[in-house]
Amino acid sequence: MKSIKTRATALAMVSLVFLSMFYLTLPVQATGVIRFRLLAVERYFDHTRMFEAVDLITELLNYPNWDNSTSDYESYIHLLSAVNDPTTLPASLQPFYRGNSTKANLQSEIVNFLGQAGEEEIVILYYCGHSYGSGLSLDYGVNQAELSSWLSSGGLPDAYVNVILDTCHSGYWINDGAGPCLLGDVNVLAACKQAQSAWCWGCHTAFTDEGLIPGFGAATDGNSDGWISLAEVFNYAAPACTAYAGKPGHNKTQEPVSWYSVCTGNIPLVQKDSLASFPDFLYPTTTHTIGSPKYIDGPNTYVTSYTALTLNAEDTGCPTSGIEFTKYRIDGGSWITYTASFDLFGYSDGAHTIEYYSKDNAGNPEPSHSFTVILDDTPPTTSLAIGTPQYIDGTDTYVTSATLFTLTATDGAGSGVASKDYRVNSGSWTSYTGTFTLSGPDGTYVIEYRSTDNVGNTETPNAETVILDNTPPTVEVIYPPDGFVYGLITIQIEATDAGSGVDYVEYSLDESTWIPTTYNSVTGYYEVDWDTTIIADGNYTIYARAYDNLGNEGSDPSPPEVTVVLLELTTSFTDSDFNPLEELEVLFNEQKSPMYKVSTNPGTIYEIIEITNIGSTVTLPNLELNVSIPTEMDFFGLGELAFQLKGAKPVHVYLNGIDVTPTGKWTQSLDELLVEQALAPGDTLTLTIHYEYAFKGNTYSASDIGGWTGEAYGFETAITSASGPSWIETLDAVIG
Repeated sequence: MKSIKTRATALAMVSLVFLSMFYLTLPVQATGVIRFRLLAVERYFDHTRMFEAVDLITELLNYPNWDNSTSDYESYIHLLSAVNDPTTLPASLQPFYRGNSTKANLQSEIVNFLGQAGEEEIVILYYCGHSYGSGLSLDYGVNQAELSSWLSSGGLPDAYVNVILDTCHSGYWINDGAGPCLLGDVNVLAACKQAQSAWCWGCHTAFTDEGLIPGFGAATDGNSDGWISLAEVFNYAAPACTAYAGKPGHNKTQEPVSWYSVCTGNIPLVQKDSLASFPDFLYPTTTHTIGSPKYIDGPNTYVTSYTALTLNAEDTGCPTSGIEFTKYRIDGGSWITYTASFDLFGYSDGAHTIEYYSKDNAGNPEPSHSFTVILDDTPPTTSLAIGTPQYIDGTDTYVTSATLFTLTATDGAGSGVASKDYRVNSGSWTSYTGTFTLSGPDGTYVIEYRSTDNVGNTETPNAETVILDNTPPTVEVIYPPDGFVYGLITIQIEATDAGSGVDYVEYSLDESTWIPTTYNSVTGYYEVDWDTTIIADGNYTIYARAYDNLGNEGSDPSPPEVTVVLLELTTSFTDSDFNPLEELEVLFNEQKSPMYKVSTNPGTIYEIIEITNIGSTVTLPNLELNVSIPTEMDFFGLGELAFQLKGAKPVHVYLNGIDVTPTGKWTQSLDELLVEQALAPGDTLTLTIHYEYAFKGNTYSASDIGGWTGEAYGFETAITSASGPSWIETLDAVIG
């Protein structure tokens, strides 16, 4: 069996620690021990220590070839950390600590520790830190010349060297995976392309945390040899890191890349099956096998970049000389010596032709064979259509349980859509078979949806947030309440909706003809004027209903019952002889200079209030009034009452000209003036209120009265035993 000298370099990224594993079939010597050597380096990010080197070591110690539990393998591990005190590390890792991750320590450990590697020893340099100048140097200005020089020291040229860089811009060292490698004959894994950063969602370690570390356990063992190789772990870690960076909320583009200078990245890193022996270099290559995932549609075979393409070579000569090599090439490119199952990672979607052949040790090549596959790494694209009813308010979308949701998916030139599924509020995924609706209590619902094509490319879930609102608005007629109403009144309706909001509110007197209202932002009510003077007196019900922006209807469960009474309302003024009075003269009589005493002409006045029932059926019982005495607006004292009641019994009540003033101790409070008279159709109720000027008899200086030019006093009256408008009559006070 021929031994092929290979070296693998793996790149590690700042922020997203991405550890890719290469599988290499190394010659196993009968009496030899397979040795693994790791230098793990971690730096600071924004004054916070990265723990990825520690996490990486912890993960590797779970595998037999790293924990020194068998005599078949030996491992050597050194750790350069961003801490000066090793006791801050887990106790199990403290023996690996070799100091702070300074430039001097990094150089010393590469040259003096990794440089001790023997022939065909598997070496890993893992670096999680910063990269500067778009990747031209690492922390402390470690540049290409320095790192390349260090990696050429000691026994490293005869070992299988793998460099893993979890840093920003790390694709620079391998030209974004196109090569050549700037570090020499090593394998390199880089956390991102040169123009990209390895920063995602508050950390610099997605490549390691989301890719490499879980990849040791989850990566596919493509050739079923019981080991996970550098390439196999990278094939898991790269898409995992990219998907994590690009998920909703992260929205980051991070594309790990690799370059395999030797052994096509097949260097074995962890022994997944404890009973598996170390693989060798015998790779059969005469027939081909297309692994999974794949999808056959007539003459077309679809695969992904992770579909294993296996070549099986068998030397059938007699006597057999054994297989010297198997080679293949893709799309007419350079011939590649086949070492293990390969895939089309790094190629673009579309048709690709693979040619292959083998040659035995006697120098006999076989005729080449070929097969064509269609690479499909692109997942379907799915869209969600939201039916009606729906209402969009800024960033909020409201729906009801009647709203239909429809998923549509396309796969372009790929293998075709195999399935669509969705889930609601992180529940179980449900296979989509047709339009669906939401059910449950009102509130926020997150609908995630995705599609999978026939080769298993699953779309990163899309998400749409909607608010379910099946609850109608709450409606209540605030004014008028139950009881009597008169004149032009403003109906006030309170309507609230905790969901999509109130769209419009209507009222009706017969539940047939509905009249719109207008929202008053000052009162907070929906309002409309109702002129009761143009309809017949009698009993009415004020119905109200409101619709929210989704069409949910709510109504007042207890609409007010009112009785319309038709009234004619007037106020006038007279002197003490009940002669009509147009104005009140205010006289300033000179006293001892410079003082003036106030008097009026006439000396007292009467306010005459008349209420006539002009309806035909409704009697208004127990009439109660609120009569407001006007206040001074300027000169004599702001807010002071301008008039005061005159006499022992200043208020008199007349019904159709007959004095019906209550006798005895009748309460004459004008703000609650209970007349205690029913007002039948055709009746007229007259109230006379005797006043005198409140400032009469007061004395003022010439300077005090010099600026007074008169006042217009408004006397306001309201019926408090019925709902309706008040009315005001003005009496002008002028200088006499």
